Amino acid sequence: QGGFEGDAQGGYRADASDTVTPQPAGPQPTAIWIFPTKALAQDQLRSLRGALAASLLPGAFADTLDGDSLPADRDRVRESACVVLTNPDSLHAMLMPSHGRWSRLLSGLKLVVIDELHTYKGTFGSHVGCVLRRLRRLAWLHGADPSFVLCSATVANPLMHASRLTGLAATELALVDDDGSPRARTTFAMWNPPLRKGTRQVGLTVGGKGE
Repeated sequence: QGGFEGDAQGGYRADASDTVTPQPAGPQPTAIWIFPTKALAQDQLRSLRGALAASLLPGAFADTLDGDSLPADRDRVRESACVVLTNPDSLHAMLMPSHGRWSRLLSGLKLVVIDELHTYKGTFGSHVGCVLRRLRRLAWLHGADPSFVLCSATVANPLMHASRLTGLAATELALVDDDGSPRARTTFAMWNPPLRKGTRQVGLTVGGKGE
């Protein structure tokens, strides 16, 4: 399963709240959010914790897993977090080698969010592509089949790029490029300054005369 979002933040916060809602049967639903930097993950963590607190979901706990996480922090994330915010390097170095200890997270994995898709290119993108393919295999090994949401700024051929990064077929991905983020009404004003005698002509001209 896959999805591709052109606009990001509020949409996948809402998706995460829905995704981790406890089910009558089966493991606790979980989600992994992947960011290219620790700073982005920390920034989103504050917003996400507020959204989860407002949802009043029992046991809805989000935390980060990165190079700054102390052993006690990693234990807390592994045992309790239903949404884990991390980066490709930490995913590869901390979670995957001991995936058996992370079976709670992987067996309930419903959603993988990949933010800043446009940054994953070149050698870095190739490495991240391998990490994501391994993540999909580990999820299947633990009995999960997560959906993917990929968020990006303007990027050429987003479906092709998302497909190559995740290993999902383009036919499994749906492009959402309608920006639904809130914004104020915008008014555009165009002003052509008048021409003054003895100055260089500037601005728009119509029929050879300043207008």
